Amino acid sequence: TARASERFATVLSIDPAYPIDAKYFPPATVALFEKVRKGLGAGRTGGLSLSAEPESAAVYLNGKLAGQAPATLTAVEGDHFVCVRRIGWKDWAARLHLSAGRVDTQRIYLQRAEPEEVISQLRALAGGGPLSLDSPAHVDALGVALSADIVAELRAPAKLAWRSTRPGNEVQEVTAPT
Repeated sequence: TARASERFATVLSIDPAYPIDAKYFPPATVALFEKVRKGLGAGRTGGLSLSAEPESAAVYLNGKLAGQAPATLTAVEGDHFVCVRRIGWKDWAARLHLSAGRVDTQRIYLQRAEPEEVISQLRALAGGGPLSLDSPAHVDALGVALSADIVAELRAPAKLAWRSTRPGNEVQEVTAPT
C-alpha cells in the first residue's frame, strides 16, 4: 500500500480534484485514494524558487502557466512537473519533488534553439497563420528569434526596424511593400 499511496499522491499533486471511479476500483482502493487525498489537503506544502537565464521565460507547473521567471512556486508536497519555455530557446522540463516546509532553489540555463525549432515555435504562437506586427506578442517573439530589440512602426508604409543584441551588428530595417 505504500507504493500505491505514493502513486496516488503523485496523481493528486498534479490534479487535486482527480476523481477515482468507484465503479471500476474496489472499495479498499477507493478508500486509500481518498485517505491520500485528505492527507495532501492537510496543508503540507513545499516551494520552489526558480530563476532562469534568459529571464522572463514562461514557467509551467503541472502543465499550467504559473508565471514568468524568476518565480516562486508553491504546491502540495510531492512530485511535480516543471517546464520553463521561451521562444528562441529550447524548453527545459523536469520532474521535481517538493518537500513540506521547504523552499528549494533551482537555476535554469536555457539553451538556444536551432532555427528549425524557432520556426516551429513562431508558427505555434501564430496558430499556424502569419505573424502580425499588430500583435505585441508576435513582435516580441520575432525579436527574441532574431536576437534583437524590435521596434515596429505601424504607419504606412509599414516598417520593421531592429537593433541586434549581438555585438558588432548594426541597425537593420525592412520596409513592407505597399
